[in-house]
Amino acid sequence: MADKLTNQERRLLQVLAEGSHYLSTESLAASLQVSRRSVYNYLNNVSRKLISVGIEPPRNVNGSGYYLTRDSKLYVKDLINGKDGEPDKRVHRVQFTDRRNILLLALFVGERDITISQLMNITGVARNTVISDLSRVRKELGENRIELVGTKDGHSLRGQELTIRNYFQVHFTALIDGYDWVQKYQADNSFFAGKDTVGLNTMLNDWMHLVERQSERAFSDDAIRMIEFYYAFVLKRILSGCFIPQDTFPSNIDDRRELRNKKEFGLASNLLAQVGVEVGSHDSEALYLESLLLSGQLHSVEPDERDNVKTKVYKAAIEVVESFQQITGFSFYDRRQLTSELYVHLLSTYYRVKYHRQYRDGMVKAIEENYPDIYTYTELSIRPFEKLNNYPLNENELSLIAIYFGSQMYQDESHLGSALLVCSTGLGTSRMLKVQLESAFKGLKFVGPITKRNYNSLTQISESVVLSTIPLDKKNREVLVLHPIMNDREINELTKQLAVQGIVMPTLSPNKISALLDVISDNAKIINQTGLITGIKEVLSFSVKPYSKYERGYQPLLSELINKNTIQFATASHLDWQQAIALATLPLLSSGNVEQSYIDAMIRNVYSNGPYINIGDRIAFAHARPEEGVNKLGMALLCLDEPIELLDNQHRIQLIFVLAASNDRSHLKALAELASMLGDKNRLKQLLDARKVSEVESVIAEGEKQL
Repeated sequence: MADKLTNQERRLLQVLAEGSHYLSTESLAASLQVSRRSVYNYLNNVSRKLISVGIEPPRNVNGSGYYLTRDSKLYVKDLINGKDGEPDKRVHRVQFTDRRNILLLALFVGERDITISQLMNITGVARNTVISDLSRVRKELGENRIELVGTKDGHSLRGQELTIRNYFQVHFTALIDGYDWVQKYQADNSFFAGKDTVGLNTMLNDWMHLVERQSERAFSDDAIRMIEFYYAFVLKRILSGCFIPQDTFPSNIDDRRELRNKKEFGLASNLLAQVGVEVGSHDSEALYLESLLLSGQLHSVEPDERDNVKTKVYKAAIEVVESFQQITGFSFYDRRQLTSELYVHLLSTYYRVKYHRQYRDGMVKAIEENYPDIYTYTELSIRPFEKLNNYPLNENELSLIAIYFGSQMYQDESHLGSALLVCSTGLGTSRMLKVQLESAFKGLKFVGPITKRNYNSLTQISESVVLSTIPLDKKNREVLVLHPIMNDREINELTKQLAVQGIVMPTLSPNKISALLDVISDNAKIINQTGLITGIKEVLSFSVKPYSKYERGYQPLLSELINKNTIQFATASHLDWQQAIALATLPLLSSGNVEQSYIDAMIRNVYSNGPYINIGDRIAFAHARPEEGVNKLGMALLCLDEPIELLDNQHRIQLIFVLAASNDRSHLKALAELASMLGDKNRLKQLLDARKVSEVESVIAEGEKQL
């Protein structure tokens, strides 16, 4: 509890906890020998403090008075008897989410059936609540082809082992949260064999170091934690006799052959041997563990021409970056670095997609709030990578990839200063955080980011401060913990912390501060001048999120660019793809938006770079650089009655969009609209079926109503 209970607040809770009926404010005031006003103040304070530790506060029934629920009474009695007002670690109101996670963990570990009595003991809730929880979890599992079976011995899972594994792998956060809760709050956690799990994790930590050395892969800190814990759970399940049937994973024999030829197969086999499992009769288990290893988010890995997957993914990364540049008209300042970092991320993404383990938990909300346009451009650009597995990425995976583009699009010039950045996540997130910090604190140079392991190996820190996304042991410098993607409030709070330490200074001149003091002293009495000056500096030095270069200047809507003046229809049988691009661009050429050279450049780009303009099913997005013949911003659309081939029969196009961007930002709002429209299957079908200009305009207008 952040704020300790006062003696009077303890007395109030004691009275409520011992009460067997409603207690009015008058009776509470009499018991405490204070005024009614004081009672109200105590109730407000107590409610706030109880909520902070997850305990339901006193309820108020109009006309009757205040009371505590049965559960709250139990927790409150422990709380008020805690040392110095601090709650015992077991004092925690177990919400359904926590109870669900504990239940899932117990079921997945699978060492023995779990009983209702055990769940009651762990969570401290009533039997009916446990039965209700089981019913809710049974429904959730059933929707994923997993049966929750109840017998006289308890409850357990029934279903195909691979189905069970895959479900819990994508819901891994629930397992971790359940395990952490039990370790933190439950004294008797013997059911989960916590000591054994810790022992497995120790063995796995040593094994992960071996993996990194032999596979020439470096994993992110978060990935290592995930792998170690999930492997511990899986190994406990294997040791309980829950095996994936031989020769069933992967289902494709070529995929099995490919996995067996990788270094990681030998490493996975080594791990199974350490726990006494014979790989010869359980090679599917080794292949499964290997696939999880390959899916783990990397910190670094080098391209390897001898590895077919690495080669394919690296080429896809190049195409994705090129596609993003072509679509947005933005030229990345360090394309090589971006491609390299994106490749590292996409390599593990490839295996997550291949084995249907895409991240369920991502930064979608943060990306949508802070960089909504970049997400839509990423969605349009990612197609070369999606083709590798012929499977679309979900919004969580897309949001993580969008961070890589955003980190360069929002990059400012380098800065001076002294701050060490430590990040446990992948490269994209850490780069975005670095960019945010560099934009907010012009006077600091940010070194890194480095991993937690790299930080732990340092004997001392030469930088002025350490900024980290995870808690760290303090060395010779202060450690400040940050959120991976910061909002304005968090930036301002960090500014205050840095200002207090003298690491950043306010930009106000002494003369201006003196003038402010004069104004204040003329109208108010200054009690603490030193404190006032410090406060003025802190407040006025707060960083406010600046307008990005995409927010400056006017950005037209899609309807302002694609309308009756720029929409055309044509018969496909009379056209090849070069003629289609030229015809689509004709309205822009006639109006002076572009020169003939721009048409030539778009066609030349297709010959040089391949069918990259095919950004979706039957969709082409033709584009070239502004300096190749753009006079002013414009967009146009050619609708064909049937698809035509773009270079080959594998790429067929029917809707040909043309973008003439005069700079790197003016078209971005319209482009985001377009991405949203093309990502909506119903609206896309309406466009493909349209035979009149008004029908196309209607589809565009419908989307803009939602803006």
